[in-house]
Amino acid sequence: MKKKTRFLLVGLLVVVVLLIVAYLLIPTKNSTTISSFILNRRLLKLLVIIIVSFAIPISTVSFQTVAQNRFLTPGVLGIESLFVFIQSGLYYFESLIGLKVEQSTLIYAVTITIQIMLVLLLMNVSKGMLLSNFKVLLLLTMAFSILLRNASTFLQVLMDPNEFDKLQSSLYPSFQKMNTQPILIFAALVLFGLLMIVFFKLRHKLDALHLGVDGAKLLGINTKRLSNVVIVIVIIMTSLSTILVGPLQFLGFMIANLTYQLTKEYKHGVLWLFSAILGLVIVLSAQLIVERVFLLTIPISVFIEGIGGVLYLILLVKGAKPGAA
Repeated sequence: MKKKTRFLLVGLLVVVVLLIVAYLLIPTKNSTTISSFILNRRLLKLLVIIIVSFAIPISTVSFQTVAQNRFLTPGVLGIESLFVFIQSGLYYFESLIGLKVEQSTLIYAVTITIQIMLVLLLMNVSKGMLLSNFKVLLLLTMAFSILLRNASTFLQVLMDPNEFDKLQSSLYPSFQKMNTQPILIFAALVLFGLLMIVFFKLRHKLDALHLGVDGAKLLGINTKRLSNVVIVIVIIMTSLSTILVGPLQFLGFMIANLTYQLTKEYKHGVLWLFSAILGLVIVLSAQLIVERVFLLTIPISVFIEGIGGVLYLILLVKGAKPGAA
């Protein structure tokens, strides 16, 4: 780890500690005193924020290494479109039979499983073109996403207006209305930890792939197998974040590219750590500004995606080259 990176990391850790204390103790307009109930609820929300802030940047950095392109995020795999379609199907089924369908951990597990199976099917159809001709896979997933969005829109037109309102509320990304079921948060935390163990074992192979596909192959790395494993982990991490707070488009893109610019590192152990801490700083800061300073209830995704869109245009204008460097 470079000296500059170490210095920035220490600074970010100090900021994180201050932000966490502020998030737990600063009152809102709805709670002027901090009771044990409010503190426990904020701790659950903080766990969700940590999981999302870690999972999205780490999965994005890993995906960009496999895709060899800094402009792409896991969203191009159609994960979020599939999530919207499944949720639309559930609410349509609920309005059709008049029976309430609980958003249980089992349903979320089935959702993630379907997402993995369909994306792997698309990868198989593209015959491993993720590392040779990414445009083919990109076109497949774009077509797949459009198909799912049209199907979701069709179901939403047919469903009961009350169910449609509930669906829209669940699909719009928000840290104010995040999923705080204790069993789901615990399951997500354990699953994220297990996935990071697998990622940690693959870090040296990803370091080689980060420097180029040809070089990785010369070192004896099975790049196709590596990409398949990484894609599965990325799908699960992205799905966890989507289930907990809803679809987030530009958060991973913004944090990953800021990490590249600030650290100039290629080792994934460093990239993951830095991007995770930076992500937590950005999300907590945005949450505190929106919720505690301006006393608003609007989703912070409005600010995050706005900043991410501006960063995307800046990088595009500067002519940032595709391929992780």
